[in-house]
Amino acid sequence: MREFTQDMKNWLLAFISGSLTDESILRGFLKYYVGFNLCIIDVRLDVLNHTVFASAEMSYVEAEIRRVLSDATKVCQWEVERIVFNP
Repeated sequence: MREFTQDMKNWLLAFISGSLTDESILRGFLKYYVGFNLCIIDVRLDVLNHTVFASAEMSYVEAEIRRVLSDATKVCQWEVERIVFNP
């Protein structure tokens, strides 16, 4: 079981305010959620339970995580194809 730390809260608040880069969003999501076998719904619950933000921010958080994960997946796929097909 994870503990909701001040670092996590700082990351979450910076994320909601839009001040994180895509890389910082991805790193934070992996560190604070995936590393504890948690998923996007858990980020939404943390927004609800540990901040004063409303449902609009929860939707933003979910959409941004999905976008960043999708972009990262595309980059990984491109790198694999580049390495395999253009040695």
